Amino acid sequence: MPIFFGQDCDPDIFPLQPDYATVQVDDLPGFYLDLLSNDGQGFTVIAIEGLPDCFTFNPFLFPTGLAWVSYNVQEDPSICCGTYDFTYTVQSNFNPDLFCTEVGQITVECPPSKGDCSIIVLETTPQQDSDGDGTQEPIDSLEACISVCS
Repeated sequence: MPIFFGQDCDPDIFPLQPDYATVQVDDLPGFYLDLLSNDGQGFTVIAIEGLPDCFTFNPFLFPTGLAWVSYNVQEDPSICCGTYDFTYTVQSNFNPDLFCTEVGQITVECPPSKGDCSIIVLETTPQQDSDGDGTQEPIDSLEACISVCS
């Protein structure tokens, strides 16, 4: 019967460490995260949960059995902004009845949004009573511009 240690894995058997990565949205096409690079040896990642569609899990990318998370080129990088938590389960290569789960987090940083910008067409030249005498005078066109970005 398999023994599942959960996140409180015995560090003598499973010296696993959480995996964290931060990547800029423009760098996503070359992004990868090796889930086992900061852990002990002798594990195989057999399952991953909570990984969003922006990323793909490559358990057998290399013959060494490394497990990599990389950017899913099928997705538009601009929809991948945010922080994503996931878990992965490893199995001991020495005792196939031993399993352990560890956590990971990927943060995709994006430039701040400029908000909803629009163009306002001013059909007539705006005017104002600048000296208070009741006569309207045209406003300089630069003064008539209105910022509409929120």
